[in-house]
Amino acid sequence: MYVRLKKYFSLPRGTISLIIIGVITVVLGFLREATIAYFFGTSATLDAFLVAFSLPQIIAMQLPNITVSVMLPEYLRYHEKGSSLVANELLRKFFLFLIKSLLVFTILTIIFANTIIKIIGPGLSAEAQKNAIYWLRLLQTYLFFVGTASCFKIVLDANQKFFTPAISRIIITLSVLLLCFLCQKNIGVQSIVIGLIVGGMLSFAVQCMQILSINKNFFKKTHKLDQKDVKIPYNGIIIMTLNVFIVQAFLIIDRAFASKLSEGSISVLNYANAIITVPSTILSSSLATALFPILSSNIAKGYQNKAIQITQKWLFFNIVIGSLLVFFIVIFSTNIVTVLLVRGNFDMADALTTASVLRFLSPMIILSGVSTVLTKLLQSQQEWNTIIFISICVLIIKLILNNLFIHRLGLEGLALASIISITLGTALRYFYGVKRTESE
Repeated sequence: MYVRLKKYFSLPRGTISLIIIGVITVVLGFLREATIAYFFGTSATLDAFLVAFSLPQIIAMQLPNITVSVMLPEYLRYHEKGSSLVANELLRKFFLFLIKSLLVFTILTIIFANTIIKIIGPGLSAEAQKNAIYWLRLLQTYLFFVGTASCFKIVLDANQKFFTPAISRIIITLSVLLLCFLCQKNIGVQSIVIGLIVGGMLSFAVQCMQILSINKNFFKKTHKLDQKDVKIPYNGIIIMTLNVFIVQAFLIIDRAFASKLSEGSISVLNYANAIITVPSTILSSSLATALFPILSSNIAKGYQNKAIQITQKWLFFNIVIGSLLVFFIVIFSTNIVTVLLVRGNFDMADALTTASVLRFLSPMIILSGVSTVLTKLLQSQQEWNTIIFISICVLIIKLILNNLFIHRLGLEGLALASIISITLGTALRYFYGVKRTESE
């Protein structure tokens, strides 16, 4: 029985290394959050930074997902047809497109930084908004380097070289930690901003060296090809970009709502979310990253049923493991927050508030794992319209529930609104990705 289960739940290639890196990332992430909590607590200055970091954080985290989700199936499809030159030229053209897009975004963000901060953090004081505007402009350098490096992840994931993209997050975290310890006395919260910029540059350099070791001609134009035959799937890019911004709007929406509550509410919400994302980083994201090339390859070969069977197997795995983790966090939430964060400017009152939000958010561990795997299935099927339709439905429900719950439940209401809306979204993803495909 044990042997059969072990064989059935044999992890996809690369998952173990991703989990190990994920554990290291989590440990360093906890150290980063503990360091930030020690130096800055739940201050108004930290709230200003978190508001400024909202947009760059979302794009830096999700741009690799957009590029891989849209371009990896196309890249593998050309390779399956034996057209490796076309596949390489496709990535080169996309890399140039990415650079131009990020430069335009950077210019627009610098120009409209004042408006952006007023939308994301309407409850910030005038001084806090001034700081947030300045930091948002500075963070565009970080975003440019991390964003352009996302193109490298397509080739690395296609070749199942998951180590370098995963370790780039560790480089950024170490940079933030080092700059905090060295500079926080002189420049305060801005030390986090400088740490992010330096870390982004270093992670770009590391991934660039790795990509050139695999494909020395990555940046060279292929003159043998008719460029009209090499088409970037702009439709998929636009839809996935809209989808990511809709999904990640949760972060901006919650921070906007939290800015209207008591001072430090944004920081409390940030700490609770940071703890909840740990299991996702260790298991769910690692598994989804390793699964996506497998699902895409099966879909490209026409093996729809096999892709669905693989998906269902790992959905069950996520539910079982996630349920155990949720039970543990609900029981020991206060202890977890106390051990991780209570020191320096983060006191026991902050810990109790954070623990309460953490308990409400704990089901996100299961929902995040299941939803991520189902989204990867839909992406491999290139069901772009379905993906964005579900995301819009979830966002609308989230906005309605936020308005209903925040006045009575405060931060816990925002957490509860997230759980209910994402549960409905996960059910829709399962129906469209698995059930509807099985019936066709």
